[in-house]
Amino acid sequence: MTVRLDPESHDDRVGWVRVLEQAAYQLRQENPALYGSGDRGGTIGQSWHLTNTMFGIPMVCVLVEGRPRQGTESVPTVVTLPWPRLLHRLRRFFEIGGSGVVAFVHDGRSGHVVTLTGHEGNRFVYHDPWPGDSLLCRHQNAAGVDAQEHGEHGWSVTEDELALVLVAVNIWPGLWSEAGGEPGPLGYGELRESEFWSSFGVHEVTGADDADEDDSGRTVRLSTGGFQNEITLELKCDERDRVARATLRLRESWAVGPPWGANPFALDVARSFMSALTPPADRTAARQVLPPLSPADAVALLRDVSGQGAPPWQLMAAYMGMIPDIRLQFSMCALGVSRPVEGWIQIEIMTF
Repeated sequence: MTVRLDPESHDDRVGWVRVLEQAAYQLRQENPALYGSGDRGGTIGQSWHLTNTMFGIPMVCVLVEGRPRQGTESVPTVVTLPWPRLLHRLRRFFEIGGSGVVAFVHDGRSGHVVTLTGHEGNRFVYHDPWPGDSLLCRHQNAAGVDAQEHGEHGWSVTEDELALVLVAVNIWPGLWSEAGGEPGPLGYGELRESEFWSSFGVHEVTGADDADEDDSGRTVRLSTGGFQNEITLELKCDERDRVARATLRLRESWAVGPPWGANPFALDVARSFMSALTPPADRTAARQVLPPLSPADAVALLRDVSGQGAPPWQLMAAYMGMIPDIRLQFSMCALGVSRPVEGWIQIEIMTF
């Protein structure tokens, strides 16, 4: 979409904040039924769709058992849990480094949205966008919740108080799965044990372990055993060394063009990278779109008129430069192929 900012505006906030706010406003103006109204707010389902459209993140929508569904019929992944089970899962979610849980609360009179940012003792810490006091302060709600200030611009409520008003949460899928004891984001240690790592002689580049400025993780730069001038590989790992983003770049003149059309060595690296770096929960779905291993099969795929527009065709077409880019979304990650740097094919896997 094209975001239109007022050139005469004197709004001095950071540019990307203004862009996101304007994008949300435009989406609601164009389709209030799907995204809600800026004046009247929106349902749980409308909030889910707004996040998915703007950020490409398919959040898991979790409803508290016995509470209203709030227009979630169009949300593809909806889970209903009794409060004790959801409480246990939320505790674990924050223990393993989760944050940014969109929580829908209702005091029996009106509804509101806050963002849970942490869990300390028996209290949930949250951010409330409402100016001034939080709407969960005692004098602001009808449920008897007594929110307390917590640090700068923060608030907290007890677990029992949250139980009185919580209707639903939209939560990050990777850590939600891990919090439930199921496979979550890929760990860096798991990658080091993979066939991709050993087959291509992958190793860390000297001095590659760089702490990020916000202390939220590190960047790891890797190299392959061969073709080191044609391949770059970089990982962004979170504070628990899970792979949050993996980026593979192949020199275009080496990967596509004479003498092979599609270099079989480059195809092998690209396919193996996509397979290895996809979170375990998404690997079955990802296998359906991986590029062929042989140049002949790649050409046959692109020439198959019946398959044009399907994800495997789009992925191969973006790799070969027939279309500008492609982004495929799975339950826990997104796979993208593009050319943001001239002369290089970029394959990126983002984990949610």
